[in-house]
Amino acid sequence: SMAPLDDYFAGEHLIILFDITERLKAEAKLAKANEEMLKTSTLLDGILRNMSDWVWEVDAKGRYTFCSQKVLQHLGYSPAEMLGKTFMDFMPPESAGRFAVQFMEIRQSKADMVSMESWSIHKNGTLVRISSNGVPILDSQGTLTGYRGVDKNITDIHHYETHIRKLTRAIDQTTLTVVITDSDGIIEFVNPCFTEICGYTAEEAIGSSTNILKSGLTPPATYVALWGALKEGKTWEGEFVNKHKSGRCFNEQAVISPIRDEYGTITHIVAIKEDITKRKAMETELVRAKEQAEAGNKAKAEFLATISHEIRTPMNGILGMTQILLDTDLDEQQHEFAEICRKSSEHMMGIIDDILDFSSVEKYKLAQHVVDISLDKVVEQAVGPHINVAHAKGLDIQYHIASDVPHALIGDPKLLTQVISKFLSNAIKFTIQGGIDLSVSVHIDQLGLVVLCFEVKDTGIGIAEADCTNIFEPFTQVDGSSTRRHDGMGIGLTLCKQIAYLMGGDIGVRSEVGVGSTFWFTSMFERQNSQDISLLRSADRAITVAMPASCGTVVPRQKVAPSVPPVPQRDIRILYAEDNVINQKVALNLLGKLGYQTDVVENGLAAVKALEAYPYDLVLMDCLMPVMDGLEATGIIRDPSSHVLNHNVPIIAVTANVLDNDRDCCLHAGMDDYLAKPVKKEHLSRAIEAWLGKSVR
Repeated sequence: SMAPLDDYFAGEHLIILFDITERLKAEAKLAKANEEMLKTSTLLDGILRNMSDWVWEVDAKGRYTFCSQKVLQHLGYSPAEMLGKTFMDFMPPESAGRFAVQFMEIRQSKADMVSMESWSIHKNGTLVRISSNGVPILDSQGTLTGYRGVDKNITDIHHYETHIRKLTRAIDQTTLTVVITDSDGIIEFVNPCFTEICGYTAEEAIGSSTNILKSGLTPPATYVALWGALKEGKTWEGEFVNKHKSGRCFNEQAVISPIRDEYGTITHIVAIKEDITKRKAMETELVRAKEQAEAGNKAKAEFLATISHEIRTPMNGILGMTQILLDTDLDEQQHEFAEICRKSSEHMMGIIDDILDFSSVEKYKLAQHVVDISLDKVVEQAVGPHINVAHAKGLDIQYHIASDVPHALIGDPKLLTQVISKFLSNAIKFTIQGGIDLSVSVHIDQLGLVVLCFEVKDTGIGIAEADCTNIFEPFTQVDGSSTRRHDGMGIGLTLCKQIAYLMGGDIGVRSEVGVGSTFWFTSMFERQNSQDISLLRSADRAITVAMPASCGTVVPRQKVAPSVPPVPQRDIRILYAEDNVINQKVALNLLGKLGYQTDVVENGLAAVKALEAYPYDLVLMDCLMPVMDGLEATGIIRDPSSHVLNHNVPIIAVTANVLDNDRDCCLHAGMDDYLAKPVKKEHLSRAIEAWLGKSVR
């Protein structure tokens, strides 16, 4: 409405009308436009707030003119802190330089920015990987006025992709075959090594079943075990014989594992395999070489055993008959000749023993068998056999054990005795006058372990200092000249060295030419659980073995008159199984002089038949005989179902089989004792007396 115009036009009314339709339309349109703009602005603002990336705008020089609020979350700067600064102001120097060159090239060509990656520095100093995408802003004349775009934080993606690239390079460059299949065994990925080893290209392999690698030589049970483990979600390890595309077979060792998704479902299977064809070939060759070496050692051992047996059998006859001859009425010269035969035969037996000892060292088959031992008894038993030999040369022999040496120990009595015995034997051999002394002392004692030192001191010929260093090596002798006074092959001390090392100890010698030698070795023992201070000796135990007054004096043998009193016969009957006629005669003579009635048979079968007919008191059994050997015969005698009259009759092996396990074989077969040929009269007598006493009890 308009104000009245009476004041202007008195008495008259003037009405002026205006058409405002267009204006109203325009205002309505503008209002609508403002409303749309508000909606758009609200929408854009919501989008910017909810975007994980941030929007920016820069001028032609790259200075920020706008930056959305989201930048604060990723770089730590507010939009206000970004304005007026460039991309490069927030980058490390090395990244800023490269980005500046790239951005300049893009501006010159007015090109889009497409996934330009760079490092930016967060406000807290950490590095953030940014990917930038943008478009140029041009005015109406086409002049570049700036860029508008979006930045994305791809730090996690970058690290993941870097990790994946490293894994990919490793998989591509590894010498192991990598295969990934689906849960049904259909190949989805292979690495370059697969194509090299198997002959299939990646294109040929992918989409195929792993069955293309089967050669038919892998046991079916292998695949059953493989799929059984995978279905249970377990990793499987094993070997395959696979087939190359060309048909050639090769060996692979594989580790195969299932891959699960986030729900625990097995979706894929990964196999990492190694071509072990060359290694298997080497292993096969090593096994073949080992078998050949073992066959060679076995053949050599059998040869040595045969040689030993074949020599010992006649040597038993020679030594036996020589002893019988020495016990007859001989003049002085005849006695001297017979004694030379006896000594030469014993020397030959020593050489045979050395050869067998060396074979044991060469085979490296020494082994410890530790048991509870009484050290006093072991030392006493080691010294015992050498007493008469020493006295026969006019030598004193004694031993003593220090008071702090434990009595009850755990060790190997056989090996310990072997070294002590060899030391004593050598000392007696190389000593002309004086004596031999064995001493035992504590070297180390801690934590339940005791290292003892054994020393054998003699007053013999001594050893030059230069020879002491290699005396424990095979075939080494102090005197190697053709005029040396003492024989031997220089093997025994080599065996002693091996035994000392096996027992956790060491070995050595101190010597002076013309004065004497001290051979020593150390050995490790455990204390027995029952060991306490009360078992220690209150004082050193010293033992001197008395020497008969007549020892060392040669008494001429006079002719003795058939007035020699006869040997009283005992009510004991012995069966002797021996196929060698000479040894039969030796045995009959020795046993007759000991007062025993003896029947002789030539083989094991005859021995069994004899025992079925008569209850003999004791059996002396050879091992190697025709028709039936002594071991088989012993088995029949011990069999309760056999027809022998006494299944428990004492059986003593009298054999030329003297290798390490021969004694055990005899005892395992059921024999009670073991004597090695050639058998000395005193050893035979002692063994018979011991077992006859046991059988009576």
